[in-house]
Amino acid sequence: MSLTLKMTAAYFDSINYKYQVVDENVMRVGISGLSNKGRMDVFLIFDPNDRTVGLRSHDYCAFSESKKPAMYEICSKMNEEFRWVKFYVDERDCTVTLGDDAVVQVDSCGEELLELVSRMCNIADDAYPNFMKAIWA
Repeated sequence: MSLTLKMTAAYFDSINYKYQVVDENVMRVGISGLSNKGRMDVFLIFDPNDRTVGLRSHDYCAFSESKKPAMYEICSKMNEEFRWVKFYVDERDCTVTLGDDAVVQVDSCGEELLELVSRMCNIADDAYPNFMKAIWA
């Protein structure tokens, strides 16, 4: 288990923030109560170098194969509009995934990652109506 994962878990424990260690380098946090999206899971993927972490939220929204061109377009628009998060189409299962990558400090990684998870969820919630319009148009 990476040191940054251990330090993040210790910080989350200290503030009673719920999480689940999925494997030795992956942690899952669930966020609920979002006004548009409702709930989403964010996976923190800790690199063995104890300096970099990937954040991913899979299955942000699902769409039919016929909506793929519209999803590429809306992802591009949202990537232009929002900083801190990238939106991309997962062609394997016709879903949109959100991603972010971070360089963290071991002594403050818990606080840094909580901030990035919060930003990702707030941006995801703000962007969600745009994706729903594209899917149901």
